[in-house]
Amino acid sequence: MVAVLQFSEAQFENPFLNRASGVAVSGNFANRNHFALFLSMGCLLALGWAIRPYGSKRNVAIAFVLIPVFVLVILATGSRTGLLLGVLGCAFGAALAHQRLFQELQKLSKRLSIAIAIPPVILLVGAVWLSVVLGRASAIDRAATVVDAAALRGDIWAVTSELVSRYFPAGAGFGTFDPVFRIAEPDAMLNPNYFNHAHNDWLQVLLEGGFAGAVLLFFALAWFVRRSIVVWLLDRGKSRRDLVLAKAGSGVILLTLIASFTDYPARTPMVMATLVLAAVWLSREEQQA
Repeated sequence: MVAVLQFSEAQFENPFLNRASGVAVSGNFANRNHFALFLSMGCLLALGWAIRPYGSKRNVAIAFVLIPVFVLVILATGSRTGLLLGVLGCAFGAALAHQRLFQELQKLSKRLSIAIAIPPVILLVGAVWLSVVLGRASAIDRAATVVDAAALRGDIWAVTSELVSRYFPAGAGFGTFDPVFRIAEPDAMLNPNYFNHAHNDWLQVLLEGGFAGAVLLFFALAWFVRRSIVVWLLDRGKSRRDLVLAKAGSGVILLTLIASFTDYPARTPMVMATLVLAAVWLSREEQQA
């Protein structure tokens, strides 16, 4: 709701929002990329919520209204990574919901099924088109231009990679990126702002955690891959409710892993809490009626 207010260009000041200067839409996140990830999760979870067992057809209608809103706000964030995450979030949601939706459409006549299926697509495409035409798709504008920020992140990653080898295997210690980076920061990168994180959590975990961090990361990824293969390809014994939750959890974690290549979303409390819920859903083993 905060993001929609920002999207409408409403002028307001909120002392609880650490809003970056010049960012049109970032919700209650300071970082537009983190907020775009949160919205991409919404695209996935809206469909998962709509198709859960015993859910009403009204929920499906609500989901198809929410998703265009989420997509429009993603475009307005100006996050280039958010464009990719938004597409993936919608794709994961479609993979999660397509079987249930197809079954529901099969119960109707062919003409009525087409009449129901086409409007949501037209609504989504039309909303994106209007956003671009009216100049509100900041993410597309930024993706079409080469900006210094992209090159700067590449420089940060290069320095961080060098620091990984310097501090390996002990690691620099969690929470030490800022002072450690300042020690090795080249003169050419000096400016009034400092870098609080590497904007690549894969590298930062290796820098701060060293060998122990690499081992933890490896086993976490191995668990994620194994559980995802089970719930998406192998597990047919669970109740549909468990499968919906587990698949949704798998998608949320994958979106976060991808977003972590260009930022540090899992270090923010809201994404962190959502990530924990997703891990719980993915790890569910009990049968439920």
